[in-house]
Amino acid sequence: MPTASVPLLLITGAPAVGKTAAGEQIRHLLEQAGACFALVDRDEISPDGLFTEDRLVVLARCLDKHLAAGATTLVVVWPLESSKEIDAFRAALPWADVTVCRLHAETEVLLDRIAARDDQTFMAAHLQSMALDIAPRLQREAPEDIVVATDREPPLRVAGRALVRWRLKEIARPRARV
Repeated sequence: MPTASVPLLLITGAPAVGKTAAGEQIRHLLEQAGACFALVDRDEISPDGLFTEDRLVVLARCLDKHLAAGATTLVVVWPLESSKEIDAFRAALPWADVTVCRLHAETEVLLDRIAARDDQTFMAAHLQSMALDIAPRLQREAPEDIVVATDREPPLRVAGRALVRWRLKEIARPRARV
């Protein structure tokens, strides 16, 4: 466990909002900038969404390995469905200075993106149902520090906006010591 607070950008949002695409672009931008960072996408840890143990325990172990390898900044792409889940995320990583960046798109856009996928199976119907439930709840609860719209923006622009807003927030916020 780190002795000082580590900056962590949490990218979250409803299904089909563009979390993974934005994460890939954030990785690209941070690599170009020469940042000493690690990016963890839940889809890379468990592509099928199934975990044999607590998801946050798995994530904490993974982040500890990245920090031990020298990462000084963390980015996590992780679907969280409520402010309660975001609170649990923060509690599981007490050493992290978490900034929540919720990606947002209108519900119709989310449904169109899901419908446009090649897999028109039960999973698509399930994702549409989740989007109808999760997107309004996240908007109502507003548990985020930053909101970035993805409706008509390409992933690179979304990633750039998220990083700029995060950096500005990081500069303005005094560093807490753990």
